[in-house]
Amino acid sequence: MTDCPAAHSMDTTWFAIDADGFVAAFETGEGGALPMNAAAGPEGGDFDAWPLELAVAARALGDGTFPDAEDDDLPLPSYRQEVVLVLEPDVDESPTTYRDAAGRTYSVHERLGEGWLVLRDAEPRVVASTKPVEPARLAELQADDGVARLIVADEITYWREDGGGSLYRFGNDFGDPGRYLRETTPIDPLGMESLPAELKEKVGQLKLDVRFADAAELHLADHLTETECHIWGDTDLRGQAPEPAATTALDGAAMDPKTARRILLGFAVLVAVGVLVWLLR
Repeated sequence: MTDCPAAHSMDTTWFAIDADGFVAAFETGEGGALPMNAAAGPEGGDFDAWPLELAVAARALGDGTFPDAEDDDLPLPSYRQEVVLVLEPDVDESPTTYRDAAGRTYSVHERLGEGWLVLRDAEPRVVASTKPVEPARLAELQADDGVARLIVADEITYWREDGGGSLYRFGNDFGDPGRYLRETTPIDPLGMESLPAELKEKVGQLKLDVRFADAAELHLADHLTETECHIWGDTDLRGQAPEPAATTALDGAAMDPKTARRILLGFAVLVAVGVLVWLLR
């Protein structure tokens, strides 16, 4: 077992794929075990999960499962945030070089400038900022006729926390580091084939021999060894404390108060006899 305090200063999210190649997110909570080979972050590793969350959101926007905006008049955040944009194609073909797979033109993409990642090259065309956007710029984007919808990072987070998206999600059963309970089962789970190459490599680092669809719960002790996981605290994967070190008869005698007194008394007698012999010489 390996203690990993940094991974448990706050909740850590780690990712794995199952035997079918579907992706799941695991929340450690305060005491969940963290597989060493898993893509994890930010507290337990260097994996940035935001691109994965973007891929999930873009997929939902494409198939119509991302919730509609409840109120277009809601104020924009007053602080910098990453943002996802759904773009409108030009009504009349534009000379711009920004075209989707079907040949539709997007002059709005040209107005966006640099720092945008294309998440979906189809209708709807979905792009995301590669860094947080200032509030004033958010307002400009929302007013642009070429932007059909603006979704800030907080909205994606709330949607995910409400069970949205295409990831299986598991949470740790507190008190048993290796036991994870399934909390979300997606209707259309995200598979490795839907991920960009750079995400495939990282998310696919840990494959568990189980089908997430069939696993209402799973235990890491059934798939990994103690040395393959970071564990917070002095327990094993199943939450058991290590067995106390065995003591020998001599150790036990040394700790017995009666025995200790006898030894001291015997030593005192020997000293007294020695002194007496010395005086009688």
